[in-house]
Amino acid sequence: MALLEVKDVTKNFVGVVANDHISFEIEKGEIIGLIGPNGAGKTTLFNCIVGYHKPDHGTVKFNGKNITGFKPFQTNREGIGRTFQIMSISGALTVMENVMVGSFCRVSDTRSARKGAFEIMNLLELEKDADARLTELPIAVQKRVGLAMALATEPKLLMLDEVAAGLNPKETEEMVALLQGIFKAKDLTLFVTEHVMEVVMPISQRIIVLDGGQKIAEGKPQDIANDERVIRAYLGEKYVEDRKHRGSI
Repeated sequence: MALLEVKDVTKNFVGVVANDHISFEIEKGEIIGLIGPNGAGKTTLFNCIVGYHKPDHGTVKFNGKNITGFKPFQTNREGIGRTFQIMSISGALTVMENVMVGSFCRVSDTRSARKGAFEIMNLLELEKDADARLTELPIAVQKRVGLAMALATEPKLLMLDEVAAGLNPKETEEMVALLQGIFKAKDLTLFVTEHVMEVVMPISQRIIVLDGGQKIAEGKPQDIANDERVIRAYLGEKYVEDRKHRGSI
């Protein structure tokens, strides 16, 4: 039984099909990438899984349980954590307090929440920033805080929405190493959507590609990188034809 099963998920917005009968499975312990051009439907698919949108058609199962139409707090209780492209963190709170918000999803007392938050902060090398306000920190550290908040909810499946957006090349490298370290340290399954190929290609075991709301490809990173449909979606028909003439497809 797969950890996450998405079957025929469809979502429409005023006549625009954002997700069109999308199906795939993610096994426990996998790292799966989700890529596609702008407007491909990646964030909509994430939102249908975690409960910000209810699919118009299809089902989402997690750990064998049908969670289609569950609210975000319900999917979180089931064991799905999620970061955001635009982070849901409070600049009025310290780093410790923000991460404790995540811990309170599992515990009810402050002492336990603080203990859980501190363990996560140590893992993400945030302990030195514990008393800092979010507005005082660079974007790379803020991204780690958003990641820490999601980890503090103790997810089985961690869904990462463009966790490297806005980072420079060095920070991107550090984020890749951090994600690999988290994966090894925690009993986690990762589902990563990214525009930054330097993040998704090195860490993913399989990659799912969306274009125009449809799944157009699924496979190993090296196969996806050479898939004509994927190249066409990202670079256009002319580029594909030029590659054919050069004999590189």
